[in-house]
Amino acid sequence: MKKTLPLLIILSSLLFADGIIIPPHPPVGPSPRPIYLNVKYHHVFIKIRDNVAQVSVDQVFTNPYTYELEGEYLFPVPRDASISEFSIFVGDKEIKGEVLGKEEARRVYNELVRKRRDPALLEYYDQDLIRAKIFPIQPQGDVRVRLQYECVLEREGGLYAFTYPLKPEALTRDPMKELSLEVLIEARNPIKTVYSPTHDLEIDVSGNTAHLSYEAQNIRPREDFRLFYSESGEELGMDLLTYRKGKEGYFLLTITPGAKPEEIEPFPKDIVFLLDVSGSMLGKKIEQARKALRYFVRSLSPADRFDILAFSSDVRKFSPELVQADSVHRARALSFIDSLKARGGTNIDDALREALALREEGNRPFYVVFLTDGRPTVGTTMPGRIVEDVKENLGNARLFVFGTGYDVNTLLLDALAAMSRSEPEYVEPDEDLEVVLTNFYDKIQFPALTDLELDFDGLDVEKVYPVNLPDLFYGSQVLVSGIYRKPGKFTLVLRGEERGRERVIEREFEFPDEAQDLDFLPRVWARRWVGYLLSEIRLKGETRELVDEVTELGKKYGIITPYTSFLVKEAPDEVSEYLEGNVLGAETGKRAFKLARTLSEIRASASVSGELEEKLDLKRVLDKVFVFKDGFYVDTDYKEGMKFEEIETGSQDYFRFIEEHPEWAPYLSVGDKVIVVLDGKAYRFTSK
Repeated sequence: MKKTLPLLIILSSLLFADGIIIPPHPPVGPSPRPIYLNVKYHHVFIKIRDNVAQVSVDQVFTNPYTYELEGEYLFPVPRDASISEFSIFVGDKEIKGEVLGKEEARRVYNELVRKRRDPALLEYYDQDLIRAKIFPIQPQGDVRVRLQYECVLEREGGLYAFTYPLKPEALTRDPMKELSLEVLIEARNPIKTVYSPTHDLEIDVSGNTAHLSYEAQNIRPREDFRLFYSESGEELGMDLLTYRKGKEGYFLLTITPGAKPEEIEPFPKDIVFLLDVSGSMLGKKIEQARKALRYFVRSLSPADRFDILAFSSDVRKFSPELVQADSVHRARALSFIDSLKARGGTNIDDALREALALREEGNRPFYVVFLTDGRPTVGTTMPGRIVEDVKENLGNARLFVFGTGYDVNTLLLDALAAMSRSEPEYVEPDEDLEVVLTNFYDKIQFPALTDLELDFDGLDVEKVYPVNLPDLFYGSQVLVSGIYRKPGKFTLVLRGEERGRERVIEREFEFPDEAQDLDFLPRVWARRWVGYLLSEIRLKGETRELVDEVTELGKKYGIITPYTSFLVKEAPDEVSEYLEGNVLGAETGKRAFKLARTLSEIRASASVSGELEEKLDLKRVLDKVFVFKDGFYVDTDYKEGMKFEEIETGSQDYFRFIEEHPEWAPYLSVGDKVIVVLDGKAYRFTSK
């Protein structure tokens, strides 16, 4: 989020982040204004061993003003955590703090809310609290906080779950300068699944150890950091996360291949590299593509068969048929790659026809890696006809599509990938194409399970994504999200091909009648499903039913789409570009490219929010989304015309309401003027 929001005193948008320092009084003067501290850096190291997490936190706050401040440091302690170290340093002076239990912490929160009319302090109303008084904080001076705590990880659906309180709207005058999270997992058994619904992590898994990292600069964190992982032996497995409140339940099923056997050989495959060498590829792009092709060829297993097709106005083959990847053919292929020049038009239809015609009968996987930077200009140029031609010849082949540059026909590439159970990759003109292609090839070297089918065995599910499951490769995982209606125990059956033979995995899971801990799951499902619906609209055209569903989901879950622009007050340029005009029907150009890439990322992701939503003033608390409208933060579950009970923020009725319903306190943290629907009843909280 780019906007600077009011923060440490009388701020309607204050939420706890990791830890905060609150100056108790505004400066003396005719026009006092809020005082905010900045965060120079915030480093977190999390070591998980035997399912116990040791969390080490190092923060430095900076007083950006020219006057001395007094402050109060607050840190919400995760449930059931044990504090082993806590120190605050102001210059050379060390300040000790105190740990308050939940009841005493509530009293402190109530006192602070009454004093400052600061509802955002209610976000962690049900947790213990570390508190310390800090004085003096010198002008331009730093305050360093170091703490360490331990907590036992809970189990959620067969996975271990960990949360670090890094809440939305970082509490600084300016964006947080530096944030880093590092996680080291040392497990008793090989690590199977590693998943974060909140942060895009760099993940390195090796046997029983996983190293995860996240770094960002100049940001305002919007979500607590949440992590899930599971252990297994060598076997492929499934794990389930669920959320249910009311009649609808949501699930996220992770399908993981287990540890890759150390001595495993790449499964023999047939692969065709289909490269656009039209004139528009001249220069950097053709050179990067040649480098990637060289890597592909050198990485082939002797048991593989391959061919290279270079196309422009016509199609040039390395070989008239698939050849064995022995040393002689690989050497010849490298010479062929060196000879490729960029010239001519773009004959996509003939190129795809000839590539697919190379497939031979048998059980060997057949892959086509298709890279183009343009739209069809030679031969058959109608995208619909090209799609039909591919559909007639595709069979069980896998087509992996890469579009580079803004001139690609995104509708055509999306349709081609969708037929082949894969996501298209869109590469910006200034991105390193070689890196993208080589990373992809490393992944597909080891298919763990192909032609996946999932049977829910009587479980009433709907709106399951992906509609068609992709292949499963070692080092990756497949995520399946959806809605379930009837709770109970059900056996899920996964079928697929494993190195030429059928494999069947059965697992019994509990789909509970009530489960409200994993409040992010409805948003995970909604983002992926909206991405799918928008792709359907792009490929098949608008229908009233599709548009209405996208609009309703966008409003309910705070998802920015071309149909939910009403969520946006002052959209940044990137969001405006996404919303303006009929981009859903656009085939080529920068805006069509950006849209196609965004939708591909949404469909493939399993996070609670994306880059577009991060740029807007939407507030998410637990399972609700609030949109700012006419001076109020309005719950998207609120419908115009609903009768409501009105309560003044900070009044006796207000605190009585919180004491009677402490589980609802976080919903009031979004501001001092809130409209929220709780247990089917609307409440309107006002401020004088």
